[in-house]
Amino acid sequence: MNKKEYDKLIELKSGQIPVVQIFNLNNKADRTLLYGYTCDKDTFHVYIKNMKIHIITYTTDFRNNKPDFIKEILIKSNNDYILNKRLYPETCDYEFCEILKQIGYNLPFTLWNYDRPISQFYGFTLEDRKCCENCGVIEASYCNKCVEYNKWFRKKEE
Repeated sequence: MNKKEYDKLIELKSGQIPVVQIFNLNNKADRTLLYGYTCDKDTFHVYIKNMKIHIITYTTDFRNNKPDFIKEILIKSNNDYILNKRLYPETCDYEFCEILKQIGYNLPFTLWNYDRPISQFYGFTLEDRKCCENCGVIEASYCNKCVEYNKWFRKKEE
């Protein structure tokens, strides 16, 4: 979204539609739709990947430039798209924000950041989860066979 689109979005009035899905969007390309942070200081990321809308939260391991503790949120209502803290407006998709605004949602934007570079995705996606280099098990599951993996993650209880 650019600054002119952001200003227009702030002025929109609301209407009503069911849960926003991929078919509601004209642009179905892979990209970030919403990006911000929660009251718990987790990153909040709504994005399209392979024709599916995903919502995830995570913390960032800045040392390794990887996400920690990715949690995917199942989309049950449009309320799931609205986080409890702030969105970075320059990272959000205008079309998606316009739909949410038209159906009555207030988008909690922080101040516009003119210095942020333009990108297809902001932050991480599910594909960026940490994994074991030896066997490929991701952090959301547990590897009981790999010694290297289990130095960093707890074992599944038998």
